[in-house]
Amino acid sequence: MPQRFRYASSGKVRDIYEVDAGSRDSTRKERPHEEATLVLVATDRMSTLDVVLRDEVPNKGFVLTALTQFWMDRLQDIAPNHMIGWRGRDLPGEVAHYAGRAMLVRKLSMIPIECVVRGYLTGSAWSSYRAKGSVSGTRLPDSFRHGERLPEPIFTPAIKNRHGHDENVSIAQMRNAIGVELTEQIHRLSIELYKRAAEFASAQGVLIADTKFEFGIDHYGNLILADEVLTPDSSRFWLSETWKPGGIPYSFDREPIREWLKSFNWNGCAPPPHLPRAVVNETARRYMGIYQILTGHSIDDWIATARGADTVGSRRGA
Repeated sequence: MPQRFRYASSGKVRDIYEVDAGSRDSTRKERPHEEATLVLVATDRMSTLDVVLRDEVPNKGFVLTALTQFWMDRLQDIAPNHMIGWRGRDLPGEVAHYAGRAMLVRKLSMIPIECVVRGYLTGSAWSSYRAKGSVSGTRLPDSFRHGERLPEPIFTPAIKNRHGHDENVSIAQMRNAIGVELTEQIHRLSIELYKRAAEFASAQGVLIADTKFEFGIDHYGNLILADEVLTPDSSRFWLSETWKPGGIPYSFDREPIREWLKSFNWNGCAPPPHLPRAVVNETARRYMGIYQILTGHSIDDWIATARGADTVGSRRGA
């Protein structure tokens, strides 16, 4: 019998499996038989400075998958996405036990661009502003402080590197790399996606300081939203009531780990140090916390639904 399901590769966080059409029950999800599919399994691995840390963050993979599904569902009228299914009954039997942290998706030709949108001046945008007074060619007022809200969201692409940090590029460089028409389409969609998500999150008391999107092309030639969407790994979520320009807002991401590694004076090279259990637990609490704030459900609700219960049938704001 030919093998119809096989391990393909692993990234810093995700394990990827290739799925032949015959290994899925076609009565569950009707897709073209010739369309290749993948299963993306989000693990609890944590990386920083492009190094996978020794300690995993409990439930992290569930949060990444749950928020990706939440946002893809909410944003699909702006951009179609590659999601086919996420419940255990949607997955090939070989990975059904990963329900809650796995997605069955269409295989795409991925565009090697990180599509970053920034609504606030932080991270590498803050570093660029301090050095040059501008961010990706956009000149900003001289008086801006760290964390300042930008007049309009800024699109700041980066070229994905297989080894080492991604390289920030200008929109002109992006046009040269993938073409003018595709660049303009991605630029427009990225800003629209960010604005819609930021408006929704703001109503829940959360600011999206920045985020990154990834896109691919399907075998019909359509531009498709892919990978993870608006998760604590790909975004900075700030508690709005703690934000003010020049201050340090409370964040729902890996900040506890970043701060501890800074205090440890780690040089960013492997092997990384072991993290204190309190730091790991606080990071897990923040990841699960942002999911609950945005969706109105606990991560336990999500896991139960993915495995067959009906506890997340009504999403906040749906």
